Amino acid sequence: MISHFLTLNDTPTTNIVTLWETLKALVRGQFIAITARQNAVHRDKRQQLEDEIQALEVTHRQTGSLAVRRQLTIQQKQLRALDEDKAEYVILRTKKKFYTGGNRAGLLLAHRLRTQIAERRWQN
Repeated sequence: MISHFLTLNDTPTTNIVTLWETLKALVRGQFIAITARQNAVHRDKRQQLEDEIQALEVTHRQTGSLAVRRQLTIQQKQLRALDEDKAEYVILRTKKKFYTGGNRAGLLLAHRLRTQIAERRWQN
């Protein structure tokens, strides 16, 4: 993808900054497309599991079959695993946001403490 882009767009008249910015936009778009596709697959799988669970619950209520109950348990475990994966992803993103954002309150307090110490030194 990148080599194809460069063969088409890397001409002597093309500004290197413009080329770099368009390449970044292309890669960003590819990442967005991949993520959208993954989200659609996860959403479809979740919907399919929910539909199967609902159908198995109805069948189990009507028949009381042990085999249906086992299948229902398997489907519920798969759905629970999807939920756990999503929760894990959300936790990792939260940690990332906190880490990249930093401990702002701690930084502000440290700055204030340093300025107070510096003021005391000048007063003495």
